[in-house]
Amino acid sequence: MSASELIREIQRLPETERKQVFEFVLHVQKPVWATPRPAGYFADCYSDDEIEASNWLANRGPKTIVP
Repeated sequence: MSASELIREIQRLPETERKQVFEFVLHVQKPVWATPRPAGYFADCYSDDEIEASNWLANRGPKTIVP
């Protein structure tokens, strides 16, 4: 069944069933666990020492940007 045939079949359904189908599709596209995190959520993930070590290694890596 092609997408256009499927859409026609859905359009033939009663309104309540159509709404259920569309709600299901919307839920599948954006699951509950995929809600965005608030600003600053990841702000304190690393300690200052880890950040400094990571930056030191990144500055000396093979793909370091040179001005």
